[in-house]
Order: sequence, then C-alpha cells, then structure tokens
Amino acid sequence: MEMEKSRKELTMAAFDRFSDMPDPIVHHIMSFLPTKSATRVSALSKRFNSAWLSYPVFDFDEALYDREVFPYIYRTSGKELKFLDFVLASLKKHCPSNIYMQRFILRAWPCELISEDQIQNSICLAADCNVKELIVKIQGSQENYYRLPRTTLQNAKSLSVLKLSGFSLELEDWIPCLNLVEDLSLKSCSVSANFMLSSAKLTNLNLRYCRGLEKIEIDALNLQSFSYIQYLEEQHPCEINISHFKNLKSLTIEGSAISDDWLEYHVPKFVLLRNLKLVACRNLQKFEIVALNLQSFSYTAYCHKEQHPCEINLSHCKNLKSLTIEKPNITDDWVEYHVSKLVLLRNLKLCACRNLQKIKINNQQLKSFELFGCEKLLKAKIEAPNLISFDCSGYALNSCCPKIILSSTLAHVQVSFVAARSLTTNSFLNLRDFLSCFGHCKMLSLSFVSDKGLIFPEEMRKYLVRPLLDLRHEGWVMVIIKLDGVGGRLALACT
Repeated sequence: MEMEKSRKELTMAAFDRFSDMPDPIVHHIMSFLPTKSATRVSALSKRFNSAWLSYPVFDFDEALYDREVFPYIYRTSGKELKFLDFVLASLKKHCPSNIYMQRFILRAWPCELISEDQIQNSICLAADCNVKELIVKIQGSQENYYRLPRTTLQNAKSLSVLKLSGFSLELEDWIPCLNLVEDLSLKSCSVSANFMLSSAKLTNLNLRYCRGLEKIEIDALNLQSFSYIQYLEEQHPCEINISHFKNLKSLTIEGSAISDDWLEYHVPKFVLLRNLKLVACRNLQKFEIVALNLQSFSYTAYCHKEQHPCEINLSHCKNLKSLTIEKPNITDDWVEYHVSKLVLLRNLKLCACRNLQKIKINNQQLKSFELFGCEKLLKAKIEAPNLISFDCSGYALNSCCPKIILSSTLAHVQVSFVAARSLTTNSFLNLRDFLSCFGHCKMLSLSFVSDKGLIFPEEMRKYLVRPLLDLRHEGWVMVIIKLDGVGGRLALACT
C-alpha cells in the first residue's frame, strides 16, 4: 500500500509542474489562450485561480460574451448579467490586488443599453491599474459617438498603446496623455478640427475615418509609421503637415486632397521611407516619387465616371521591390519602361488598368506577377525567367482572352474566370488557345464559376488538339481545376 501511495505521489508530482512556476511564466502560457479558455483554467486549482486573479491581460468581446459567456453564467447562477456589468465586475475583482495591467481590450456594440458611465468607469479602472495597452472599440457607431473625457486616463502613467474607435474626443484636452503614447490609433471617431501634437515617443500614428479633422500637424522625430484615411462623407479637405518625420518608414494616405506639389515636397524629406501607399487621392495628376530607399509602392487611382489621367514617375525608386498599380490611366509604354528600369523588382500587380492593350514585361528578378481585370488587354509578353507565380483573373469565357507569352518554366499559374451568360463555340476556342499559353509551366490552376466552362462539347473534342499537349518537365506538372459552383477539385498529373 505504501509503495502504491508513493508511486501515486510521484506521478502527481511529475504532472504538476505549474505549482512551482513563477507567475510571469504562467501568465505567458495563459496569454496564448482565448479569454474564455483562460477563465476556465482558473477553476482547475487554487494555483491557477491565483494566477488568473493576477493575470495582467483583460480581453472583453461582447460578441463572444453573448454567444458563450452569458449562457454559461445564466446556466450556472440563473442571473442575467449584462455585458458591461460583467466587465466592471471582472475588473473590480482583479483591481484590489494592485496588479500591473499589461493590456485592456474592450469591444462593444452600440445600443440603447450601453451607458457612457459604464464605459468610462471600465477605462478608469484599467487606468488605475496603470494599464500599458488600452484598446477600446465601440463597433458600428457611425453616428452616435461616445464621450471620453481626458480625466478618464489621467492616472494612466505608463500608457504606451492607445487605440480608440467610436468616441467623441476633444484632442486639445488629450495632449498630456498622448505625450506618453508610442502607438496611437483613432478610428471612426468624432474629433476637433485641429490635431496638433508634438511627441518624442510616438512611433506609430493611425487616423482613420475620423469626422471633423481639418488640419493635422505632427512634430514627432521618432515616428516610423503614419496612416491617414479620410472620413468618407467629409466635405472639407484636411491639411496635412508631416514634414518633421525624419525617421518615417511607412506612409499611407487614402481619400485625401493632397496635391502633386505636396507629394514632391514631403516624400523626399523621408529619407528612410520603405513603404508608400496612396489610395483615391483625387487631386493627384502628375507627380514624381523621389525616395531612394523605397521598397514598396502602391497606388490606387481616384475612381469616378470620367477617370482623370495621372502620370507617375518612379524612375528614382531604384530599390523598389514591390509595385501595385490599380485603376490608373497608365500606358503600355509606361509599364515597359518602369518595369525594365526597376531592376530589383520582385512583385508586380496591375489591376483594372483600362488603357493597357499590349504590354511587355522584361525583368530578370521578378518573382510574382498579378494581372487583374485589364479588360482591353490583348497581349502580354512576360520575359521574366525567374517568375514563380503568375495570377490572371477577371476575364469571361465568352470574351476574347489575352494572349500570354510567358518565358518562365518555373511559374505556378493561377487563372480565374468570371461568370459568362452564354457559351458558344468561339468561347471554347478562345479557352483552348488561352490554355495553350501555359503548357510549359510548372503548375496550372483554373477556377470557374460553374463546371459548364470546363466541359467542351463532344463534337469539338473530336478535332481539337489538346491545349496542354506540350507539357514536358522532369518530375511532376500538376493541373488543378477548382469548380467554385460545385465546390469540387480535379487534379491531373503529367510527367
């Protein structure tokens, strides 16, 4: 009996390795669990309950609460506990232990039952615990914004990450709090007209869909990432002054009224700039990007009924590795010139470029090429021997597909066809000619809306030469056909 007892104790000791672990290690393990699972772990033992009570990460999601937590509370206690009551009760249970709160996340959906006082009290409790990362999102609140006074965060002395969504903010009152923040994000908030901030700590700034902004003036020498997306219904253009960003590495501007002169004045000042993204900036017409260290550039033209021309010069971007161009009036000559000059280019994406007809791609380093919805394109000659990925989509089977001349034998080709109302003999002939362009590639993946585009009429099969007759490779060459309409997949292998 004694031997069995000692053996049982040894077995228990071998499996109970958590009891002797310090709290920071247990907290690190718990950080990989969803909040629901971490809460359940606390019921396993006194040790886990102690670790849970001192756990520095609080993540409350109303959608998850309604779906899983509330039914559990009602089933075990018979009480109907509203979401924000649950949040406050949980915080009050933990806060007396004077823990240092690493992260507080609150996601709620606006409704008549949501109380501003409850939201503010939740944030105040987190601030009293010296929260380091504060993320509060009132999701879906486009018209009704919730007030958040500056005093709410007056006790947050270690706040480094602040992300707010759905609030009404007087930014001038928040300056003392914002001076501590390194990562600041305001999304779908109603703010005062002028956003002026000077900070030595700020490294990331995101202003997205904020109503009321008329002027942004930031002095932040250590800022590395800035993103501004204008509120969709904003009538007044927002003036942006960010010339003091000496360490900026990533810049995104969407929906703004910035001009060609603005770009050509600001961008050369950002000598460390790596990523630049411009989306629907309606006043851009002819500009030059001078950024010697730029590695990624994405441009989406402002789209309206009469697409205005926009000329882009990227000849000074010698280190560019990724290029995305969407909906602009670029020409065949523009594509041929720039792609050949950008000798380090690895990834190229051309989307809805309506003026392209016959393009020539000549680049020795190009690895990936995406060609989407260029509806007038007749021919594309791609001289890229190291290309390993080519995606082509946006063409209907009942229209004339472009002729693709692809030099690479290493490419994995993906082709997606859009829905066609009716298929004729010419539709299948066009498909056959189009597929014959990829017989020498390593892999071909075809995607149809329905299986009708895949099955050739029986009378045509008698005299048509198979489009992939010239498959000649060492090893395997696989053709995968995905039928989106029926959810099937057919794989063919050839050697």
